[in-house]
This record gives sequence, C-alpha cells and structure tokens, in this order.
Amino acid sequence: VTSNEAMNELRAYAKAGQIAQEVFSSLRTVLSFNGSKYEQKRYERELYPARWSSIRQGAVFGIFTGWLSLTAYLAYAVGFISGSFFMSSNDRLSMNISNILIVVPIFAQSVNFSSFLVPFFQSFSQARGAASEVFRLIDEGNDTSISEIDLWNKETESIYDIDGDIEFDNVNFIYPSREATPVLRNLSFIARAGQTTALVGSSGCGRSFQK
Repeated sequence: VTSNEAMNELRAYAKAGQIAQEVFSSLRTVLSFNGSKYEQKRYERELYPARWSSIRQGAVFGIFTGWLSLTAYLAYAVGFISGSFFMSSNDRLSMNISNILIVVPIFAQSVNFSSFLVPFFQSFSQARGAASEVFRLIDEGNDTSISEIDLWNKETESIYDIDGDIEFDNVNFIYPSREATPVLRNLSFIARAGQTTALVGSSGCGRSFQK
C-alpha cells in the first residue's frame, strides 16, 4: 500500500513540476495573457493527489506505530498480572517481585524498540515506489535500436515521426491589457503538414500570437 502511494505521490509531483517548468520557461507569455491565476490553479490541482497520498501513508505508519506501542503496554499489563497470579499460586518457588520487575520491562522495551524501525520502513517503501519509475526510465534509455551516436548526431533525423495539420476554427483573442483592440476575430484556416503557410497583416494583427 505504501509503495503504491509513494508512486502516486511521485507522479503527482512530476506533473506539478512539469507545469512549473512550462510556466517559468514561458513566463512572459503567461503574464501577457494574464494567466498566472490559471497556472496556479493547474499547479495546485496536480498537487492535490500528492497530498492525499501523503495522508494515507502517514495514516498507515501511524497505525503501525500505535499498534507497536499498544503491544508494549499490553506486555506490561499482562506480564505484571500473570506474574502476580503465578507468584500467589506457587508459594514454593523461589521467585520474588524483583524477577517480574526485571523480565517484564525487558520484554516490553524490546517490543517498544521495534517502533524505532518504522521511519526506516517508511523510507524503504518510498524508495521502492520510486525505484520502479527510475528503472522504467533506464529501460527506455537502453533501447538497442537507437545508438548513442545517433542520438548526439545533429544530422540524424528525428526518431519520432510527428506529422499532422493545424486547424484554427473561429478563433477569437483579445489581449487583457488591450481589451478595446481585438487581435483575432473568427479566424479559421488549416496549416497543412509539409506546406508553408504565410500570415500577412499589419502590425499588431496577431501574427506573433499565432506562431
């Protein structure tokens, strides 16, 4: 359970980090479109699953730690009660209260000391959850069909075949700082793959925005 929650937490942080990278790499564009609040909400929305994953992990380890503490105190109670009954029913044995005061705390403390291992189990489960993603990246990088020389050679064609048309369908746009001056009004056209599409217009007509 904790390993799965650790994986979900790491994936949520990865998505949130990707959004932060996109925003900071295009900060001027985000500010010009007045999209800071929108990007902030996107970032918070991706962090929301990580919060619940952390809560579930904490609940599991909290229950485990509480169970160990409960076991230690139960060992105290059961040890002292059973020892008292044992002494009262066996008068011939050479046993006194000091024996109980030594044996019972030693057993209870040995159980209680195991609770100190909980943080290590938590770190181990998080590392186990992260390891699957790390090994997946390593396996993707070890694709035998792609050599390292080809990856670093600028003359090598892209290994990804991305081909498609771009369609604008009744696009309208206004800069937040210039609401009285519309940039695009019901713009519709198709930029075909492999063809050059020229955008002609006066200054401020939205050519750079479409790029």
